[in-house]
This record gives sequence, structure tokens and C-alpha cells, in this order.
Amino acid sequence: MIGVSGVLASAALFVCTAMIYACLRFLQEWATPLTMVNFVLLGCASGFTLATACAAWLAPSLAAGLAACACTLTLAGCATRVAALKRNARLRPKFGLVAERWFFFAEARHPQNIYLRAGVLKRAATRAVRRALRLRPRA
Repeated sequence: MIGVSGVLASAALFVCTAMIYACLRFLQEWATPLTMVNFVLLGCASGFTLATACAAWLAPSLAAGLAACACTLTLAGCATRVAALKRNARLRPKFGLVAERWFFFAEARHPQNIYLRAGVLKRAATRAVRRALRLRPRA
């Protein structure tokens, strides 16, 4: 049950992360369904490769089947990557594309950065409170 939950959570993570990349319309190279397919295939391939390495050590009878799955997923991921590269070669760059990309990455107003920034501020506030409590004279 735990293993199945872990696999489902990992698959959901791959799909959600891939969809974040694919929804960036101004990055033409990523704004394609191939981004999601490739991300999921290569993510699963890396997971099966790790599972194969673990099985070779802990359960050798499972290693051959896992290795076949890892190879199949890797080849499928390579095929979708080649298709994406061919598609990207046909794209025409838009005016200001470099400026748009720079603004996106330099501005860094991504949801995960807001979350991380809140964590940094919370830790800084916690440290300040702890320092203040240590400096206060005891009664």
C-alpha cells in the first residue's frame, strides 16, 4: 500500500511539474504537450533505473523486468525529446524573447519563491525571538 501511494504521488509530482513548464506560453520551446510527455517519461525512466539498481542488490529476480521497463521508458523519452527538438528547430524567435526570459527569471516572482521567502522570514523572526528571550534577564 505504501509503495503504490509513493508511485502515485511521484507520478502526480511529475505531471504537475511538467504542466508548470508547459504552461509558460512565452517560452515557445516548452509550450507544447511534448514537454509534459517527455518530463513524465524521463522521470519514470530514472525511477525505474533506480528501482533496477536496488532490485539488483535486494531482489535479483525482479531486476531483469525492471531493467526492461527502464530501457523502454528511456527510449520512449529519447524519442519524444527528438520530436521536441525537431519542433523547436522550426520555431521562429519572437522579438524580445531574450528580454522576456530575462525578466521571468530575474524578477523571480514564482509561487515557490514566495513560499520559500516566507519560510526564510519565519526562520529569521524565530531566531530574533530566541535571541530576545536569551537576552532578557531572568527573574
